[in-house]
Amino acid sequence: MEYRLTIDKITPQTKEWTSKVQLIEKPRPRKSKDGKTRFQIVVVQNENEDKVAVVLYGEDIEKDAHKLTSFSTYLISTAKVRIPLPYRVPTNHFEWVIYRFTVVEEVKDDNIQDPLLPLSDKVEHYTFCLSAGATTK
Repeated sequence: MEYRLTIDKITPQTKEWTSKVQLIEKPRPRKSKDGKTRFQIVVVQNENEDKVAVVLYGEDIEKDAHKLTSFSTYLISTAKVRIPLPYRVPTNHFEWVIYRFTVVEEVKDDNIQDPLLPLSDKVEHYTFCLSAGATTK
């Protein structure tokens, strides 16, 4: 049986879970320091505004690239859950790794039974403006 859980309830010991989340940060894919591994770290949050880093490696980046768009809502099921690596700045006690058996399903606008998550009030918005004395062309 699969359980619908919030981010704070999912641990490495949790089996057969699904969580409803919204993608809030999606930087570009990067390479490891030795250049051998491509990876991408995205940040998702749930309705309680709990956040977790989600890591994709290699082929999984391309496989899920078209699915994962900023501010879209997803149901993520059975990703690997691990303790963040020591050199990362953790967003949670754990991070999720998407791999070939992970199911990532977008929640559509017209889904009445399972509506989209609203945009967070805490999403950082930046205003860009010209500094004093700057000119435009």
